Amino acid sequence: MTTKIAQVEHRNQPAMTWRQIFHKAAVVMNHWQDRHHTRQHLQDMPEYLLRDIGLDKQERQDEVNKYFWQR
Repeated sequence: MTTKIAQVEHRNQPAMTWRQIFHKAAVVMNHWQDRHHTRQHLQDMPEYLLRDIGLDKQERQDEVNKYFWQR
């Protein structure tokens, strides 16, 4: 038996179970971790590689300064 957590009435969708909620949370946290690691690698990237991917120093710094949850 599954426990229903919340009903979204305006969408006429069934309520989410705890398992679905935890799964979605894990997916979001994995995205955040990927962004964090990508920005760490970007910080350490030499200038010639930045040019290869079409970024300059300021664009790199702007991206690196973002919080992990920001796109």
